[in-house]
Amino acid sequence: MGHGETKPVKSISVSDLKRTIDRAPGSWLVDVRTTEEYMHAHAPGVKCVIPHTDLPSSLAQLPSDRSTPIYVICRSSHRSHQAVRVLMELGFSEVFNVEGGMIEWVKNGFPVNSGPGVLDRRS
Repeated sequence: MGHGETKPVKSISVSDLKRTIDRAPGSWLVDVRTTEEYMHAHAPGVKCVIPHTDLPSSLAQLPSDRSTPIYVICRSSHRSHQAVRVLMELGFSEVFNVEGGMIEWVKNGFPVNSGPGVLDRRS
């Protein structure tokens, strides 16, 4: 790839994501909304909540193996699209933007949790 070219962002539908999480519960689903948005409603299985603007300073929360698949979700898939770009620039190779975000997740009738969830596990 020549200078200045950007790789296309890979994406995954909410139904494929749901299947992936059901098959592999340890999948890396990262919510890049604000803590408040996450607390209000989130997909079960979120591993960490990192507002998209905080990604470069939050690498310690992400897998050390940068070829680990990471699925990035937000409200509508706008912020997650930006987050996927950032993660690709940081060297992560298997990063997927969840198409339609939580809006689409809810529209499909998939389960939603509220409350602190993974935030409880932060020390």
